[in-house]
Amino acid sequence: RTFPFWPRIGDLVNVDGIDANVEHIGARATRVRTGEHLEILIPNNNILNNNVTNWTLSDTRIRTSVSVGVAYGTPVRPVQEALKRVVVEHPKVIRESEPVVIFEDFGDSSLVFKVHFWIHMRTIMDRSIVRSDIRVAIDDAFRREGIVIAFPQRDVHLDLDSPLEIAVTDARSASQQQLGRAA
Repeated sequence: RTFPFWPRIGDLVNVDGIDANVEHIGARATRVRTGEHLEILIPNNNILNNNVTNWTLSDTRIRTSVSVGVAYGTPVRPVQEALKRVVVEHPKVIRESEPVVIFEDFGDSSLVFKVHFWIHMRTIMDRSIVRSDIRVAIDDAFRREGIVIAFPQRDVHLDLDSPLEIAVTDARSASQQQLGRAA
């Protein structure tokens, strides 16, 4: 007799940070196959004694999310509307559960948004593929709508109270000079 929480053949599980499909359950070990097609034997006592995430124990639906940062000064509402529209239009996103867009933070270089949505996860790669598709669609939508995805920026402040020395050198002669000094 098996425990109600015990993985079944075909379940998608995460054991010790490894996502895999359960392929065989033996008396002493469970065989799983990773997305990289590696077979791993997991001693059954590891399943009993460690944290195991079973992505599909009672349902194949999972909630996932994608984050994106936009340039400061971008109006927030159009970003939220574009993110929601992109997610709703994806064929693998579950329509019964409306996506949720969160304005997550004022980041170092961007306004950070996260869109949460539900999908059916039947294979190890399903979540990664859908999230990749959503990112591509976000990039396309933002380009069409003139929304700029932010990139890291830094302000440089120069102290001009003292003279600023600027030198232009040839990379080869500079390294030869360094070698000559070292000798």
